[in-house]
Amino acid sequence: MTDRVEKTFWFGEYELNCEKRRLLKHGEPVALKPKAFDLLSALVVSHGRTVTKLELLNTVWDGQFVEENNLTVHISALRKIFGDTADTKRFISTVPGKGYRFVANVVEDSDQSEIVVEQRSVSRIVVEEIGFMDGEAGPPRLYEGARKPFWSRMAVFTLVAVGAIAAIGAMVVQNKLGSRNKPFRDLSTKRLTNNGDVQNAALSPDGRFFVYSVGTPTSLRLGQTNGGEEIELIPPSEVNFRTLAFSPEGDMIYYVVSGKAHPGGSLFKIRSLGGVPQKLRGNVRTHVAFSPDMSRFVYIGNTEDGDRSAIFVADSNSDSKTEIAVRPKKFPFASPTLAWSRDGKTIGVAALSDKVNGVNYEIFLIDALNGQVRELTDKKFRSVNGLEWLTDGTGLIVTAAEPTQTNASMWHVSVSDGTARAIDASLTNFGSPLDLSQDSGVILTVTTDAITNIWRADADRPEQARQITNSSFGGAFARTGMVWLTSGRIVMTGHDKGGGTPLWITDPDGATLSQLTPDGSIDQNPTATADGRFVVFDSNRSGASEVWRIDLSTNELTQITYSGYNSQPSVAPDGKWVVYISETDGENTIWRVPLTGGPAEKIAKNKASWARVSPDSRSIACAYEINGKTKLAVLSIDGGEPVKEFDLPNRANLRYSLRWTPDARSLTYRDWDAGYWRQSIDGGEPQRLAGFPDEKLFSYDWSPDGKQVAYGRGMEVRDIILVRDLNR
Repeated sequence: MTDRVEKTFWFGEYELNCEKRRLLKHGEPVALKPKAFDLLSALVVSHGRTVTKLELLNTVWDGQFVEENNLTVHISALRKIFGDTADTKRFISTVPGKGYRFVANVVEDSDQSEIVVEQRSVSRIVVEEIGFMDGEAGPPRLYEGARKPFWSRMAVFTLVAVGAIAAIGAMVVQNKLGSRNKPFRDLSTKRLTNNGDVQNAALSPDGRFFVYSVGTPTSLRLGQTNGGEEIELIPPSEVNFRTLAFSPEGDMIYYVVSGKAHPGGSLFKIRSLGGVPQKLRGNVRTHVAFSPDMSRFVYIGNTEDGDRSAIFVADSNSDSKTEIAVRPKKFPFASPTLAWSRDGKTIGVAALSDKVNGVNYEIFLIDALNGQVRELTDKKFRSVNGLEWLTDGTGLIVTAAEPTQTNASMWHVSVSDGTARAIDASLTNFGSPLDLSQDSGVILTVTTDAITNIWRADADRPEQARQITNSSFGGAFARTGMVWLTSGRIVMTGHDKGGGTPLWITDPDGATLSQLTPDGSIDQNPTATADGRFVVFDSNRSGASEVWRIDLSTNELTQITYSGYNSQPSVAPDGKWVVYISETDGENTIWRVPLTGGPAEKIAKNKASWARVSPDSRSIACAYEINGKTKLAVLSIDGGEPVKEFDLPNRANLRYSLRWTPDARSLTYRDWDAGYWRQSIDGGEPQRLAGFPDEKLFSYDWSPDGKQVAYGRGMEVRDIILVRDLNR
């Protein structure tokens, strides 16, 4: 059942009625096409904030396969109606790389409403409307009653709300019996941010406020969970906020920050309502979890001899530290999964399982006094993003992905018997920020989603690229790898209906797109021999992360590594060797194995990742740790010390992206924020590649003749979600 109220907006000489689907100018109707009206409604109800392209596409063309230029065409049509020009934009403003903002002053006539999803035979759940933040300057009203949330006919169809409604409806039907005895059975969800660029977040103990870091450069902001103005606690700067936490009283915020101004990482605290930050100590460069009184924190590192993974307890106001638990380096503790129980007695953490080969994580409990470690559950996860304790200590809330899934769901793990239960059926894509209110009735987390497609252009005119694939929302072509074959076809990662990422293959025009490898596994990092016969990639289809090849002439799949910790392959163009990254000895470094299979050998002694074989099959480029600093390095394919070293820009990102140019004269890689970089083999400073969109891009590859380039382009959205347990 859905209950709605009529809403009217006035701006300039216009009147917009969403329910009657009517736009008036000076009282006279204005003709609008249906999609243009939907687009205008979505912008107006969200006036004063940036609405991302992904949100608009999902709202206006929900479930349809459309290209981004459809959005551009309709925006242009609306601007023409309003008389907006390139120099004067009274109504709709473009936010480069993000989306659009309705900038005119808007007066609205509305009342509070809600959308109710009702399962008549079982139960009823109230799903809270999406809480838009004003984001405009003004006096803080932290302790006043919040403005009533408003109903938006369009806003309910945003990506997360749709997923939440479907997931929660399914969950209530399946799980109502016994809900009073198990937490988080009847839920409501609320979206707290809509900027799409959240990095980290924390919830106040009373559940009324949240603090989060956002944007690049990054700022720290305080918001109310029931709406209202935000406070900017720390203005934008080139830093990373690795940990955020409220004090037990909620009056202070503790945070760990790193960046050029904090090279070793630093711990600060600041008053919740703003003020001058106070530095507590330096040499804190990773995720931490605080003791209940904030006087100590735990973090993960290596023992002094470097041979084991360890958990340390440190003082918040001094440089003292104590090692309390160790684990073989081959099966390390996982950051940022640390969580300190509310009674101060136990620390929860995920670690790589020592029971099976491959990347499978389990959850452990550590006695905070004597360091004794015990397994909490034998449930295996492909990844664990976050842990948080229920206040009464009876269980943990976990965001984690199952072995065949790429996206993380939310789980409840019982401390008494280790039972792991999925909290929802389909609401997924949860990141590492995870926090609970003091009564455990409210969860704060960050949800992520993306849509990526392949674009192709002449290498010397990348600004003239055109889209060749049409992924649906939640789809991600070329997000985790792409290779251009000598045949002219392109192999890239894609998606299946079960949450896996098989390989796909297409011609350069996208006309013959088809799935290449079977469903049910995570296939990534495709790379190919020069003759185009073999594609080599990493996959968990055997139950562990291994290197595989597929013969494109027969579609025969062959596993070529077997130790269980192997990924990021690059096959030599001559087909002799496959170079890859292995954790076989407990630390990532470079190994090689014949393409036909056989004994593998370690060819680099230092920590390394994202290795890539040169076009002449003689050299390897990679991220390489030298004296504790990661550099771009070039080594011989036969091993030994680097023959070339290059510094990386601050926001360099080699994940799924390190490439040699076809002439072997340069190395290229992407940026975390926007575009690609080029590093000349002859040295000098890295340069940005011109002509590419000024937005976050994904994997890419040059055609074998170097005349064309294909790259993954799309939108990635990270926003804060609040989940309430209605039984509390």
